[in-house]
Amino acid sequence: MPSVLRQCVFVIGLILVVPDSLQANPAEDGDIVVSSGTVTLNAYTTLSASVVANASSFTVASTAALTLPTCPGTATCTGATIGNGAGSALALGDLLMLYQPQELSGSINTTDGVAYGTVTDQGQAGLYEFVYVQSVVGSTVTIVSNAGGDPCTGLKNGYDAGAMVIRIPQLRNLTINGGSVVAPAWNGSVGGVVALDVRPGAPPGPDPLPVWVANNGTVAINVANGIDLNGRGFRGGAIDNVTDGTGTNVTTYRSGLCAAGARKGESILGFAGTNNTNCNTSGGTANDPTGVYVGNTATGNAFSRGAIANGGGGGNAHNAGGGGGANGGTAAWTGGGNPRSGFNAAWNRDDNTADPNDSPTVTASSTSSGGGRGGYTFSADNQDALAVAPGCNSHTDLASCGGTPGPDWGGNDRRNRGGLGGRPLSRGTDRFYFGGGGGAGDGNNGVSAAGGAGGGLLFLIAQRVTSTQPAATVLIRANGAAGANTTGSHNDAPGGGGGGGTVVLQIANGLQGTIQANGGAGGNQLITNNEAEGPGGGGGGGVIAASSASGSPTFVVDGGVSGTTSSASLAEFTPNGATNGGAGEIVAAPGSSNAVYQCMIGDGGAFTTPSGHGYFHGRAVGNGRLRVDFASTYELGNAAYYLEGERAGAIERIGGAIARKPGEAESARSYSVDVPDRDWQRFWLVEVDAKGGSRRRGPFFPGRAEGSPNVDHRYDWSMAQSEHLAYVQQRQRGASTAAAYLEVAQAGMHRVSFEQLLAAGIDLTGIPADELALSDRLGPVMRRVAGGSVFGPGSAIEFYGDPQPDLYKRTQTYLLQRSSQPSDIQELRIIDRGEVNGAPIAQASPAMAESHHVPPNHFYDPVSPNDSPWYMYELFASAGSPASQTMNLAAPGAVGGSGRLRVELSGFVNLPAGAQPDHHVRVYLNDVLVADDRFDGIIPRLLDVPVNNVAVDNVVRVELPGDTGFDFDMIAIHSVGLRYGTLAQVSGGRFVGSGLTSVGERSDRFFADSFGDALPVFEEGIPVEQQVVIAGRTSQSRIFVVSPRTVTELSADPDRALNGSYADSPSSVFWVGDTAQMVAPAISAAPPLVDFQAGTARWLAIAHGMFLSQAEQLATYRSAQGLSARVMSVEQLYRRYTAGNAHPSAIERFLREQASTLQVEYLVLFGGANYNSVDLRGTGVATLSHVPTRYARTNRFVNFAPTDTPYGDLTGDGLPEIKVGRLPVRTVAEANEAVRKLIAYESQSATEKILLSSGTYDSNFSYSFMGSATQLQAALPSGWLSTRADVEASGLSGARSALLDAINQGRSIITYTGHSSPINWDAVGGGSSLLSVDDLIGLPVNANQPLVFQFGCWTTYFVSPVINAMGNALVLTPNRGASAVLGSTVLLDQPNHDRLAAALGPRLQSEQRLGDVFESARQALSTTEGPLDGAELRLGMTLLGDPATLVR
Repeated sequence: MPSVLRQCVFVIGLILVVPDSLQANPAEDGDIVVSSGTVTLNAYTTLSASVVANASSFTVASTAALTLPTCPGTATCTGATIGNGAGSALALGDLLMLYQPQELSGSINTTDGVAYGTVTDQGQAGLYEFVYVQSVVGSTVTIVSNAGGDPCTGLKNGYDAGAMVIRIPQLRNLTINGGSVVAPAWNGSVGGVVALDVRPGAPPGPDPLPVWVANNGTVAINVANGIDLNGRGFRGGAIDNVTDGTGTNVTTYRSGLCAAGARKGESILGFAGTNNTNCNTSGGTANDPTGVYVGNTATGNAFSRGAIANGGGGGNAHNAGGGGGANGGTAAWTGGGNPRSGFNAAWNRDDNTADPNDSPTVTASSTSSGGGRGGYTFSADNQDALAVAPGCNSHTDLASCGGTPGPDWGGNDRRNRGGLGGRPLSRGTDRFYFGGGGGAGDGNNGVSAAGGAGGGLLFLIAQRVTSTQPAATVLIRANGAAGANTTGSHNDAPGGGGGGGTVVLQIANGLQGTIQANGGAGGNQLITNNEAEGPGGGGGGGVIAASSASGSPTFVVDGGVSGTTSSASLAEFTPNGATNGGAGEIVAAPGSSNAVYQCMIGDGGAFTTPSGHGYFHGRAVGNGRLRVDFASTYELGNAAYYLEGERAGAIERIGGAIARKPGEAESARSYSVDVPDRDWQRFWLVEVDAKGGSRRRGPFFPGRAEGSPNVDHRYDWSMAQSEHLAYVQQRQRGASTAAAYLEVAQAGMHRVSFEQLLAAGIDLTGIPADELALSDRLGPVMRRVAGGSVFGPGSAIEFYGDPQPDLYKRTQTYLLQRSSQPSDIQELRIIDRGEVNGAPIAQASPAMAESHHVPPNHFYDPVSPNDSPWYMYELFASAGSPASQTMNLAAPGAVGGSGRLRVELSGFVNLPAGAQPDHHVRVYLNDVLVADDRFDGIIPRLLDVPVNNVAVDNVVRVELPGDTGFDFDMIAIHSVGLRYGTLAQVSGGRFVGSGLTSVGERSDRFFADSFGDALPVFEEGIPVEQQVVIAGRTSQSRIFVVSPRTVTELSADPDRALNGSYADSPSSVFWVGDTAQMVAPAISAAPPLVDFQAGTARWLAIAHGMFLSQAEQLATYRSAQGLSARVMSVEQLYRRYTAGNAHPSAIERFLREQASTLQVEYLVLFGGANYNSVDLRGTGVATLSHVPTRYARTNRFVNFAPTDTPYGDLTGDGLPEIKVGRLPVRTVAEANEAVRKLIAYESQSATEKILLSSGTYDSNFSYSFMGSATQLQAALPSGWLSTRADVEASGLSGARSALLDAINQGRSIITYTGHSSPINWDAVGGGSSLLSVDDLIGLPVNANQPLVFQFGCWTTYFVSPVINAMGNALVLTPNRGASAVLGSTVLLDQPNHDRLAAALGPRLQSEQRLGDVFESARQALSTTEGPLDGAELRLGMTLLGDPATLVR
C-alpha cells in the first residue's frame, strides 16, 4: 500500500484501504547498493500538454523515457529489479512525481531600478505532487483517483505543458557504499531532481513484521556526498563576450542587448539563453531566452544587473561581477548581499553619494537574504580602497574621493554596477524550488566567467537514514555551484555562485549525518597586475525541510562567500565590492497529510484499520481436521478473512473467504473454522477490507494459542435502567396537570378522551375546545375536539398520528396544551355529505396498500452509505458460493397481482476495477426473478421494480450469485417494502390505502394500474363526474383523507361513492373505520414550562433531570470562580422546542435563540448518549440517551460519527462560538463521581507535569508515534516537566509500567498517541495492550485524576450501547482514570491528530480553561485544512468533561 502519510490504526495491527486496482507496495522494487560512480535512479519526461487541477489523466512526451533500467549504472540490485522487471515500462502501481520548476508565463516588476525583477506572478512554479499510475495507453497516463468528494479526486494542481514527470523507484533499502546517487543536471526541460521512496512495505512471506521493519526501509549512506545534487538546479548566466567599451557608464538593471551587461542567472520565471548570434542587435537571431527573459531590445530582460526572481543579475558593462542566485531566506532582501568581514573601512565607502546609480549599496553591517552582489566594474589604477570610494575619477570633487583633483581609478572608474543577488522565494508547503543560477560576469576579452548553477531538489521518503561515517560527514548535499573563475589573461569578470537547492526529508524514524544546501561561492578574478574587475557574488542558502524524527542530524544552509580579485591594486580589499549570499531556511517538511500527497494515499483517504485482532488458536480436533479459532476486538469497514498455511516451505490459501460476522462495529466477534490437517507448520490470517486491500497477520503455530479469547466488555445497563424508571415515575408525580405528551407508535387516526387524560393525571376540565393546541416537533398539528365547545366529560381529541422514525426515536410525541394563540390551533377539516356524496355505486375502487418486512432486530454501521446507519441483513457471497436472504411479506387484500417491490440496498465493498461491477444482485418475488442488477462501489442502491405476481402471502428473496469475478461480493439490505393492488374495501372494521382510482360512465373502462379483468367495472348510466368507492362501510364508518400535515374528514353515506374532487389524489392516504378503530396514544404528563430567567450564563449546563443536582453542584463551583452559571433541564427544552420529542434540534434552537443573550461561553451536556435509543437492536436497551448528540460525516469512511460540536456552532459556519463538553453519565453514582473528579483536579495546585505516551511503531506506513509525541513535547511551553512512556523506545512492558506509575503518582496531563480500539491503547499483539478498560478498574486509588488527551481512534466513542469505551471509562471509573478526556469518537487520521497536538501544545498554559485551549487550536487549524480534514478536526474530536476546566 503506497503511503506513509495518513492512517488511523487500532489494536493489533491494521488493514489498509488501497486504491482501486493498485497493486504496488512500498519496497516492491527491492534493494539497491551503490558502490562506485554516479548513479541515476529516476527517469524523466515532460507533459506534452497542459493539465488542469482535478484531472485524472495527462499526456507525456514519452512514456518510454519513464522506463527504469533493470539495475542502473554501477548499482547492485537484490530482492527485485528496479521497476518490477528488466527495462520495466511504466505500469499500474508505479509512483510518479509531477513537478513544475518554472512558470514561463509569469510576470515581474519591470521598473528600471532595484525593484526590477520582483515577482508579481509566479504561476505554477514550484508546484509538485505524487501520484500512482492506474493505466498507460499510448502517451496518456491515468492516475489512481476517486470521484465523489474524496481527497484524491484527481490532480491537486494544474501544470503547464513542459512540466516534469519523474518516475520514482519504490525501494526496500538503499545502500550507498561508494560513488553517489545523482540527477542529471537541469537542462531546461528535465533533470535536477532525485526523488526516492524507501520504506519497508509488508513482509512478502512469513518474516515476523517487527524484524522485517527493523531491517528494511533504510537509506544507508556510508560515504561522503552519497546523494549529490550540487549544481543540478537552475543554470548560471552564460558568457557573451560583448560589452560597451571602457569609460562607459551603464546604469540599467534590464536590457535585451548583451553590450549592456552580462546574462542573468536562470530562475523560476525563465532563462536568459546562450545564443550569442547578433545578441547586441534588436533584430536577427539574437539570444534564445525563455519566460520573462524574452526581449531583444534595450527594454528586454536577459542582460544587466537586475535580479529576476531567484536568479542572480549579470554584471553591467564594463566588466562588473555577476550576482549570486538564491532560494531560501527569511531576512529582508536588499540585493546588496552581506559584506565579507575584515574590510569595514572599504565597505563603509561603498556608497559614493556622487553616483545616483550605485544602488544597492552596503555598509560593513549590512545584511540581506538571497544572493550576494557582484563586484565593481573595471579599474586600471592602484588607489587605496580603504580611503577612495568606488566611482571616483579625476573629475570627481568630493571629500570621499580625496578632493580636487580626485584620485582616479581609471578604466570604468570601479563603479558599483555588479549583478544584484537573487531573491529568496515564498513557498508554503506545496512549492519547492531549484537554487537560482548565478549571473554571469561581464567581459569582452573572452575570459569572463559564467554564473554557477543552483542546487537541485531532493525528495526522500524513508524509514530512516543511517551512516557509518562520523557525524560531521556530509551525506547529502544540494549546494549551489561556485561561479566560474576567470581564465587566460583574466581581464574580465567572473560569475556569481548558484543558490542552494532544496532537500526535503520525510523520514519516519532516524536521521543522522550532515545535510547541506549551501549557496555556491562567487567566482574569482585570478589577475596579477593592477587591472581589476568585479568578482562574483555568493549564492544564497537553500532550503532543508525535514520531518521531526529521532536522531541528531546537522542541517547547513549557509550563504556562499563572495569571490575575490588577486589584482595587485586591491590587495587591501580583495572582495572588490562582491558580497556573500544570505543564509537559507530550515523548515518542517510538508505534513504527512498535505494535499501534495493526496493521490499517494490510496483512495484519496485515510489509512484505517477495519478490525483489530487479539486471539488465534489452531488445534487438532481429530478425523484429520484442525479447528482454527480467532477473534476480533472490533470491526469497521472490513469484509472478509482468508486463512493461509505453510507446509514444505510453501504458503497456500486454505479454503475460501471467511465472511465477517454482522454486529456492532465497536464490539468483539469470534470465529471458528475447521480445515484439513495437512501437517501445517504455520498459519497466517489475511484480513481483507471493504476496498479489497489486505493484511497478513502471523505467523501462528498449530497447537499454540496467541493472545486470549475475547472478554465481554459490555456495559451493564441494569442500574441505569432502574434509576431511569424510578426517575420517570417520580417525574410523572410532579409533572404538569395541564399539558400532556401523546406518544404515537403507528400511523393512523388516534383518539384520546377526557377520561383517559384524567386517569393519567391530566385535567383539562373547562378549557375551551378552540384553545386546545396539538403540536409535534415541526409545529402545530391538525386535530378535532369532539364533545362540545368546552372540554370535559365525554370530550375527546382526534388527530392523525405518524411516528416519523428517525435516529433518535421510533415514535413521535405530540404535545397537547392550552394556547390562546390562534396560530397554534389547526382545526381538522370536515366536509359534509352534500359535497362529498357521489353516485350510489357498490363496487369497490381499486387502491394501493403497502407492506414492509420487519425483522426482529437490526444492525448498526457508522460507515453506512445510506441515509441511515441501520440495516436488516448482511449478505456475503464468495466465488462459487452464492448467498441469499428470504423475507416474508404479507399483502392482505391483494388483488390482481400487480404492484411495485422496493428493495433498499447498499454495497459494502468497492473492489479493484474488473471486468464486472463489484455487485450482482438478484431479487425474487415468490420464486419469480423480478430484478437483476449489477453496480459498483460502497453506495446506496434502490431497486424499485414493477411486479405482477403479488399474493396475499409473499416471499422475497435477495440473492448474491457470487459471479462478479472477484473473490467475494457483499451487500446490506436496509428495507424491503411492497406497494400492491387491492380493493378499497373495509375489512375488520377498517381500511387504509392510497391511490384510489376514479372511474367514469363507460362500461368498458377498467380500473387504473392495469390490475386486469378480474376487477369490477362500473355499469352504464353513472354520472360523468369521477367517483371513488370504498365498499363495506357502515353508518358508523368515518373517512379521513391524509396528505402531508393536512387531514380532512369526509362525511358520506355508506352506499355512496365519493366525489372525486375530494378523493381523487394518488398521494393521499385514506383511513376508514369507526371511532372504535382509532388508536389510543400513550399518555404522560408534560413537565411544567419554566420561563427563562434574566441574566447571563457564561457557563451553562444542559442536564437530564436525573442529574440536575450534580449539575447544580458544578454550577455553584463555577460561580465561585467568577463565571455566571446556570443549569437548564433538557426536558424543558424538549417541552418548549420539540413538543416533548428527545431531539437535538431542541438544544440547538434554544442555544441559537438564547446564547447571545445569556453570553454563553462554556456548555456542558450533562448525560450520556446512546445510538440505540430507538432499540432497533432488539436488546431492550432503549430510551437511555439522556442528552442526544448529532451524527455527521467526518471522513470518507465514517458517515455517522457522534459529535457535540454543532451545538456550539451558532452561525452554521462550522466553527463553534461556544466551547462544548459532555459528561457521559448514565447513573447518579457516575454523575457524582464526574463532578467530584473535576473539582478535585482543580483543587490541586498547578503541577505542570505531563506524561506523553505513544504506541508501537507503525511499520506499514513507516510512522513513528514516538516521533509524533516528541513533536507535541517540543511544542509545550517552557515550564512543563515532561516524562515519556513510549512502546517504540521501551517495549510494551516498559512503557506500560511507566504509564501506570505516572497515573498512580499523579500528572496534570497524560497524552497517548498511537493505534487504539474503543477499549484499549496500542493492542499490538498477544492480547496485551498499553492500557485497557480493565486496567482502570484494577489501578490503585489515586488522588489526582488528570486530563487525558487520546490521539488515537475510537477511544472516545461515547454513544455505544454495547461497551464502555475508554473515554467513558476514564471519566467515570471511581477514584481512577481521568477528570476529562479529549479524543476522537471514531476514525481520525493520525496526521490530523498530529496537527491538533501541535496546535494544542503551545496553548497548554497553566490556569487556561481547557475548552479555550482546545477551541483555539481547532480554530487555528480551520483555515489550513481541506473539507474532509476540517470535518475530522471540527466534528470528529469530542471533549468528555467540562470545557471550563482549568489546566493544572
